[in-house]
Amino acid sequence: MIWKTVKNTDLSVVEELQIAELKNQYWPYGIASQIRWMKDNIQKNDVHLMGEEIDSSAILKAYITLSDLNIVVDGKSNSSIGIGGVCVDAALQHTGVGKQLMEAANRYIETQRKMGVLLCKNNLIGFYKKCGWKQLSFQTAVVAGFKYKYNIMSFNSDCSCSEITIDRNF
Repeated sequence: MIWKTVKNTDLSVVEELQIAELKNQYWPYGIASQIRWMKDNIQKNDVHLMGEEIDSSAILKAYITLSDLNIVVDGKSNSSIGIGGVCVDAALQHTGVGKQLMEAANRYIETQRKMGVLLCKNNLIGFYKKCGWKQLSFQTAVVAGFKYKYNIMSFNSDCSCSEITIDRNF
């Protein structure tokens, strides 16, 4: 797998379409809806981490959005990177590509010297823990102005706080 990062402002129409098609395997809202969500929620400085097979086809097989976030943890502001839209081509599930994708995301977060954060479903906690992420313990969480009661995972940070506020959806 070849890993590349592309700033959102540099994303080509072909890459945007490939991302929408890959994401639609897991969130079947249609290609137009996927593209609209990206336009509404991914900001110009956010980064797309893409994994392509090592051949001449350059077909997208794995993907993560790396979003610049401002997170306030117990009153202290942190410049952070949120990862979202994590997906691997369904034909490659259980082959180790997902772990490779997360390792590439972890390297990116480390080079930026920031805290990593992701919002997580219960059934994925074990996977993310295997990839070096920790489940964040909190009393109150707010994401994009709304109370959030599900799981938050962190990378390069402490694992407990009283209150966490994440400035936007990602």
